Amino acid sequence: MKQHKKLAVLLFVTVLSCIYVYGQAPYTSALEGQFKGYFTIGKCDVSSITAKVRLSTLAGEPTVYVNIRWRNGSGSSSDCLGNEKFNLFVKIYSNYSSSYFYIPADGAIGLIPEGDNTWGQNPLAGSPNWDELLAKDPLYRTRDGSYNFVSADDAKSVWRYGFALSAVVLMDESGRLYYTEK
Repeated sequence: MKQHKKLAVLLFVTVLSCIYVYGQAPYTSALEGQFKGYFTIGKCDVSSITAKVRLSTLAGEPTVYVNIRWRNGSGSSSDCLGNEKFNLFVKIYSNYSSSYFYIPADGAIGLIPEGDNTWGQNPLAGSPNWDELLAKDPLYRTRDGSYNFVSADDAKSVWRYGFALSAVVLMDESGRLYYTEK
């Protein structure tokens, strides 16, 4: 009897680990892009930011992974970006609807690294709900302050029929948008 319980537990763990590994496989190849030019976010001068993005699913739910590295500009401390408010989005082009959408990636950044061009520590994989996955426009908010998201069914259709990673978009507190270039 004990042996059957051990086999059942082993089978369960094996199936669970296979689901986990399969779910972590990127939906498509990782996107890496760099924000070109010198710009300012709040009081932080930035000479460059590079972002890596992976989108996948885990147990049928979307996951968003973002990691960044950046270089501080002259006159800014190497930890100034961690003190500023900004939002990151992953811009995609939908094959399903022939339009662009923005995936908020704020919860997937992890710790902001110092401005010495090293990758961030402990990047997270955020897991938004399907009905909070695809925003139509990062600058437009509804009355309750949330982004104008497509429905869960539409988000699943976009995911199912495929999309292309287009850019990583940084929006500063004033609403200025900065796009990566491939």
